[in-house]
Amino acid sequence: MDEFSSWRELAVRFSELHNGGLQQMFAIWYPRGYGSAGDTWSLDGCANRDARELFKWTAERGAVLLGHSGGAGSLAYWLDTLRKGSPRFTAQQIGHALEDGSVEMEESGAISNVCFASAEYCDKLETAAIAKREPSAARIEVISDNVREQARAQAYKEHLVEKEKEALRLKDSLASRSAGSTNPSDSPASIAEQPVEGERRPLVDAFLRECNKRSGTPLRRRHIWLLAGHSKGRQFEYWQASSTKATAEDERNFSRILRTAPDQFLDDLKLKGIIR
Repeated sequence: MDEFSSWRELAVRFSELHNGGLQQMFAIWYPRGYGSAGDTWSLDGCANRDARELFKWTAERGAVLLGHSGGAGSLAYWLDTLRKGSPRFTAQQIGHALEDGSVEMEESGAISNVCFASAEYCDKLETAAIAKREPSAARIEVISDNVREQARAQAYKEHLVEKEKEALRLKDSLASRSAGSTNPSDSPASIAEQPVEGERRPLVDAFLRECNKRSGTPLRRRHIWLLAGHSKGRQFEYWQASSTKATAEDERNFSRILRTAPDQFLDDLKLKGIIR
């Protein structure tokens, strides 16, 4: 699990303890130590021993994530961390009467609502972990990937434009060759109605090939004519074959789609509900 995910999960655990009845629990810091063990921290405001134990276990997880070895001392380690970094710690001075009658002042303090304070501090540590996760070198790599992707998309657009120009030149050449022919089958109209090898079909194939690299749904020619607003593929087939039966509107619509970047084509299909 990533470090930032660990802090997020721990914040949820502390919040669950807070919402489960530990809203009033607080921690008191006493540098001289309590009792024979000399513990510097005491949990108060909760009579439920089991709930206090669950808090200690959760605090131990936080201490381990910060580099503590766990076990004895982990609770104090976690609470000391909150004392130094949480705005919910309040310092105060307490006085001790000495044998000579004088009073010695000593620093003490408390963390109010210690479960909530712990959850807040986990959020802070999560933010720090996220900031470390992607150093400048990694960000540069991400930027480089984006630049390369944009360059590939631009190159693909230019490829489609050149292919379209090549198809138009081929069509003009066929029309010129047929001029003056006495054979009706060689007229410009009849030649244009026949599919021309190497014309638009390879362009369509190349376009769909690039789009299918990015799509989880297999894309076919029907997706092109559906996006253009046709329920059947007849006009698309005319246009693909450079037939005179293809209209000027077919030329505009289908050529525009083939000049679309693959990612934009997928977005347009999803927007119209053609694919999911």
